[in-house]
Amino acid sequence: MNDDVFHEVTLPLEFMVSGTPVSLQGSPKSKSAWKQEVRKAVHATVPEGAWLFEHKISVTIYDFPADTPAGDVDNIVKVILDAMNGTVYADDNQVARVAVQRFLPEEVANFTDPPNVVAKAMAIGDPPFVFIRVSDDPIGEAQ
Repeated sequence: MNDDVFHEVTLPLEFMVSGTPVSLQGSPKSKSAWKQEVRKAVHATVPEGAWLFEHKISVTIYDFPADTPAGDVDNIVKVILDAMNGTVYADDNQVARVAVQRFLPEEVANFTDPPNVVAKAMAIGDPPFVFIRVSDDPIGEAQ
C-alpha cells in the first residue's frame, strides 16, 4: 500500500459518542448498533485513511447518562473497546490501561476542569453521551 495516502493522527485522540452506551449483556443487535455509533464518532474525528495505532495505549471513558442507569459502569467498557478495533488500534490487546467513570446528572456540576470536548458537549447538548480519550502514555496518566 502507498504510505502517502495515510494520515498521521496525533495523540491524545478525543471524541464524543452521543447516546447511551450498551452493556456487554445487551442484545447482539443493540451492541452492533452501539459499536457503529462509536465507529461513526471515530471517523468524524480521524481522517479517512489514517493509520491505526500499533503500540500500547490507554483509554479513558467518561459516561454522562441522562438519568441513573440500571447497569454497572464496567459493563460498557468491552463493547466500546471492541468497537475501536480496526478503527483506532489494530487490536484491543494494545490497551494497557482503561479508566472509566460515570458522571450522573447531579454530579456533572461538580466536574472541575473537564476536557475541552466534554465542556463543549455539555454546553451544546444534554446527556446521554460518552467521552473517549485515547493516549499513548498509559503509565504517565496513571500517576
